[in-house]
Amino acid sequence: MGARDTLCPMNYAKLTAAGLVLLSIVCFTVQNSSRTTDLSLDLYLGAWKLVDPAPIPMLMWGSFALGALAAWLYNFRKGITLSRRVRQLEQEMALAGRTASASPHSSAPSATTATRDTKATRDTRDPKDPKDAKDPKDTDGWA
Repeated sequence: MGARDTLCPMNYAKLTAAGLVLLSIVCFTVQNSSRTTDLSLDLYLGAWKLVDPAPIPMLMWGSFALGALAAWLYNFRKGITLSRRVRQLEQEMALAGRTASASPHSSAPSATTATRDTKATRDTRDPKDPKDAKDPKDTDGWA
């Protein structure tokens, strides 16, 4: 048995809370299953009415399902938009001569960025400064 197989007190609390919510939902549905209501929609252009009365729990679960579906569709669309933006930025980095690192949280430079010769990576040592004196073992071509 691993550490994930055991339930810590917080997991017991979450499980108990979920059980209580589920129990209250079942109790509401059972107690109100016989109650019905007439539904109508009256607009200035027309009016509609359901032929048969609708059970209240069915209306509540239908409303909940439609709201959950709307939230899921919104977040799904947002996720697709963000993934397209990430792909676009990765392509821009590739065109600029850089590659995205394997891990999105990695700060290590890739092989292509380490070998590029740009103004920011060129040798900025001062030959007149004693701290920057040339080491005889240095073979980078700096004189």
